[in-house]
Order: sequence, then structure tokens, then C-alpha cells
Amino acid sequence: IDDAAVTAAVDNLTKVMNDPTKKTADIIGATAELDKLVRAKVIDLANGMLDQAKDSTVATDSNVVHEIGDLTGVVADNGTSVSEVVAATKELQDAVKQAELDRANAIKAAQEAISKADPVKTVPAVATAIANLQKVIADPKSTTAEIVKLTAELNAAVATASQPVTVTAVSANPPAVQPSPVKVKSGGLLWSDDQGQRTLGLTAIATALAGGAVIFGATHRGAKKAKRH
Repeated sequence: IDDAAVTAAVDNLTKVMNDPTKKTADIIGATAELDKLVRAKVIDLANGMLDQAKDSTVATDSNVVHEIGDLTGVVADNGTSVSEVVAATKELQDAVKQAELDRANAIKAAQEAISKADPVKTVPAVATAIANLQKVIADPKSTTAEIVKLTAELNAAVATASQPVTVTAVSANPPAVQPSPVKVKSGGLLWSDDQGQRTLGLTAIATALAGGAVIFGATHRGAKKAKRH
């Protein structure tokens, strides 16, 4: 500990222990004085660490919040040893350092996501996601979890906006549906098939209708006869 009072107390204790004329009570007294000064200095350092953590951009980080609570309790307890205060202070210091590193990495990933979104940045959903993410990056009180969450939302919006659009072409001139050919056989018997032998003209159709033996819309394989009426 770099403190003039502590240094002086250490020197005094050393002299007392090396002075054969000093009694045990003198040594105990000098030791107690040194402990008192050391503890006071350690408590000052701990309080300084608490203030630093509370004012940092990671003050709301769950691990930092936990360590702030632990150190606050240790400092308030007069029964704790100097080593306990030192240990709790270091735990908080390490938590802040790690949280700041995590936040820095999250911001870096967020900025990279914004850059990759540039080709589709005018898509409404992507533009909104970018604005939301930029807002939390600029806010020193935002949490690392918020940055990570909004970065994921931006990546999802970009992925959706980047999907290819499939367009099905529709012909302006669709092919006409051709009616099935109607076939006739002499004698008034009529059938229709996909092989066919003779296409009726209007006159032949009229003749067949007069005989009452026309069959429309039927498909036959071979020569299936219809009964006369």
C-alpha cells in the first residue's frame, strides 16, 4: 500500500520489534496501529472501487451488481479482516473488467452487423432495426444483453430482406382449349375417341341429331355402339 501513514507505521513496528527494551505490549500496540491504518487504507480503496463500478457503463451487468453487493457488505462489517476486504475488492475489479470486455465485443459485433446491412438498409424492417441498435450503442447505460438482442434482430431482418423473390411468369396468350373431336359412323351410330376416324361437319352433326343417336363428351377405346332411341 502506497501510503505515508502506513509506511511510517511499518517502520515503527520494525523498530519496536528490534528494540530489546520494548515490551510485548509495545509490539502489540504497534501492530494494532499498523492494522488500523492498513484497514482504513484498504477500505478507502474498496470504496473507490465501488464508486468506479457504480459509475461505469457496466454498472447494471449482473456479475458486477453481485460483486458490488458483496463488497458493500464486507466494507460495512467491522469484523472482516483486511485480506477479506482486499479479496472482495479484487472480485469486483475483475467483474468490471470482464463486463467491459464483453460490452466492447458486443458493440463491435453490432457495428459489423450494421455494415453488412447496407445493401438492404432501405427496407423498412431493416431500417428500424438499425435505428434501434444504434440507439443502444450510443446509450452508456444500455446493457450488453440489450446490444446482443438488437444485433440478433437486425441480422434476422437482413436475412429476411435478402431472400430472393420468386416470380411466376404468366403467358399473355394462353393456348386455347380444343374441344374433343366428335366422330360418326354411318347408320346413325356416333361415338367419340382420341384416335378418331372422321370429323363431322355441321351437316353430318345435324343428320346424326335427327337420328337421335349422338353421344357428346364421351371417350371410348374402340367402337362402343349406342342404342337407337
